[in-house]
Amino acid sequence: MKSNLFLLGALAGLAASGASIAAEEKPNILFIAVDDLKPILGCYGDELVKSPNIDRLAAQGTVFLNAHCQQAVCGPSRASLLTGLRPDTTKVWDLKTRIRDILPDVVTLPQYLKENGYTAVGTGKIYDPRSVDSRNANDPASWSRPYVQFGDNPDEEFGCVNPEFVAKVRALKEKGIGKDGALKKRLGGTPPVEIDQDVPDNAYADGRIADTGIALLNELAPKDEPFFIAVGFKKPHLPFVAPKKYADLYKRSQFHLAEVKERPEGAPDFHWQPGWELRNGSYSDIPPIGDGGPIPEDMQITLIHGYYACVSYTDAQVGRLLDALEQSGEADNTIVVLWGDHGWHLGDHGMWCKHTNYEQATHVPLIIADLRKPKGQQSMSVAEFVDVYPTLCELAGLPVPEVLEGDSLVRILEDPSAMVKDAAVSQFPRHVGGHGEIMGYAWRDSRYRYIEWVDGDFYAGKPSGEVIAREFYDYKADPLEQRNLIDNPEYVREINRMQTIAAAYKQQKDQVESKPKPAPAKKQAKQPVESGNNLLLNPGFASGALAPWKLQDQKAPATAVIEADGTLKLEINEAGKQPYHRTLQQPDLKLESDTKYLLQFDMRTDADNGGDIKVSVVHSIDYKAPHYGLMRSETPGAEWTTLQYSFKTKEIDPNDPACLKIHLGNLNSNAFLKNFQLTEAGKKK
Repeated sequence: MKSNLFLLGALAGLAASGASIAAEEKPNILFIAVDDLKPILGCYGDELVKSPNIDRLAAQGTVFLNAHCQQAVCGPSRASLLTGLRPDTTKVWDLKTRIRDILPDVVTLPQYLKENGYTAVGTGKIYDPRSVDSRNANDPASWSRPYVQFGDNPDEEFGCVNPEFVAKVRALKEKGIGKDGALKKRLGGTPPVEIDQDVPDNAYADGRIADTGIALLNELAPKDEPFFIAVGFKKPHLPFVAPKKYADLYKRSQFHLAEVKERPEGAPDFHWQPGWELRNGSYSDIPPIGDGGPIPEDMQITLIHGYYACVSYTDAQVGRLLDALEQSGEADNTIVVLWGDHGWHLGDHGMWCKHTNYEQATHVPLIIADLRKPKGQQSMSVAEFVDVYPTLCELAGLPVPEVLEGDSLVRILEDPSAMVKDAAVSQFPRHVGGHGEIMGYAWRDSRYRYIEWVDGDFYAGKPSGEVIAREFYDYKADPLEQRNLIDNPEYVREINRMQTIAAAYKQQKDQVESKPKPAPAKKQAKQPVESGNNLLLNPGFASGALAPWKLQDQKAPATAVIEADGTLKLEINEAGKQPYHRTLQQPDLKLESDTKYLLQFDMRTDADNGGDIKVSVVHSIDYKAPHYGLMRSETPGAEWTTLQYSFKTKEIDPNDPACLKIHLGNLNSNAFLKNFQLTEAGKKK
């Protein structure tokens, strides 16, 4: 054990006291993140899964049986856990917004520990790289040294090692097809499951991540300073790849389709999702969304088998880390935290992947084991990811920063029947015709889930607004969420109670957002000046956010990247068959009938695209209806050009507002757009 005393400086401006505090030996922290891991673990009651190593950790700590993430998708969930702030504060609701573009001075969990005497290092997937500066840098302010990279496997392509598949990919690369999107298209997608290869653990990424984590443990354990070692495993995220020996732990006949395949009775249709991540055309043998039908049952069983194999594979890597910790001699002065960033739908409600406010998406594994005083216990008390940051501060003897939005769980570690909050809050946005972008908020207590779908200004961080739909579920009477009970008179009392909890939450958040804000960061000041009468929302892609713009690219892939100067770069590999196979659009515009408007924006392309763009103003809902007043083509070139469109609207249906749509399907190389303006030019006379 480390035996020296040292001073830990409390972080100025965040700690309750600005003075340095002296402390005896501080605990080390081993921080283990697992991508897309739902609570399919022995310690959570799953009798089929083989997870002996995570179960071993659980036997020394506290298993939070009712823990939930803040938003069921990688970037926002991890941003909340690592900042201790909710998505409406970080403004990270997607996989494009960067944390420090919104909150440049935020102090993350590893950063706070680093500034208070810890050596903070990380490897694997801790932040979602799209929420920070890059996969390699991973937010340098958080770490005591450059982010530690794990090794590559030279015999791997798209995460797979099957020699036949690798040979196909490399044959295409030799023909000059080098970009991922074009390769996947030529291949007909990449394998969603690979669990038949008899290879060592480090043939796949998680084995090499464990190797790197063990090396960090062996390096830092002998040193005087306490360590914070973050190790992020990538499985069971798609594709489901694992060495054959982990698939062989199961028999295919053990797996069954989800018991409930239908949407909850009485739930709003827009809450359901079609499995975007799995069915976007990236994976072979998976029918894309446009095909309409379900995934074949045989493939569903293959996917479930693959998921379980990946859980066991990652469990083995966790075991290697725990063994290395024990061998280091530092186990009895270390806190181990294990968490999965969100849940996963495995066919329940006919859904796959995450991206909802339902139980299978928000329910997460969370285990905290303070090995200074090990105990094996479970707690049904409500917990959420914003609670991890303040919990570790208290366990480490550090002041809890006042800005954090979670609660310390130390009381529950001491007494698993204790409670620190009434409900966990999760959220997820949806685009709904006639409303545009709305936000769904879910409050989950010990038995019930209450959901409000709010049409409000959530971009300003305010959860208040018109509630256009509600849901209510009772997990004691209906554990599989088969019916929305919001209109059931038997539940009036409990619904009212949950609505009171929701109202208090929204009032608190609204008050926080109403407080004066500090001056914006310098980076934000570089955004283009936006006209006061601009009818487009977010015309300069402020703070790196695309919303409420949408990129629809199901049949002609493109990736949106917002550059530092506010330019929207669309990474395009090839043309689609039709202009409408790739569109940039902003729905729900507040345009009036019989009115003249002027639209303008700047555009260029990487090279001669050999195609034109088409700009139109159409219906937001019934997009096949006659356009509202603009339909014109342009041919962009390699030089910046200001495109201007003067048009006059026809009669606009108030229930189906206008949508600006830029058809980009004919382009075959990168396109750049900026400085969007849509202004009123006068009423028709």
